[in-house]
Amino acid sequence: HFGLRDSMIVVLEPELLRWYPQPNGPADQVDAVAGLAEAVRIVNQKIGTIQRAFHLKRQQIAVAGYSAGAVLALQLLAASHQPFAAVVSCGGAILEPDKMPKAPT
Repeated sequence: HFGLRDSMIVVLEPELLRWYPQPNGPADQVDAVAGLAEAVRIVNQKIGTIQRAFHLKRQQIAVAGYSAGAVLALQLLAASHQPFAAVVSCGGAILEPDKMPKAPT
């Protein structure tokens, strides 16, 4: 449905199996938000490596995540200057919804 043919799957696993420190509720997310920004930077670098290795454009890449990985997928979408083919968020959230940029028109 995303128009991705002959696809390969690349799985990125975070160090110590966590992308960022877990939030301590809606009123205490400072460490999680800071860690999420670093995770976005790292994953963007890895996506760039994959793009160069396989001669892909960002529009040919789908990102999916579950739980904290879904939070990261949504944040990657928000931080990207180029669109992905798709972003799938399974059980994720937006940690700072008031800072989420509006979708381009």
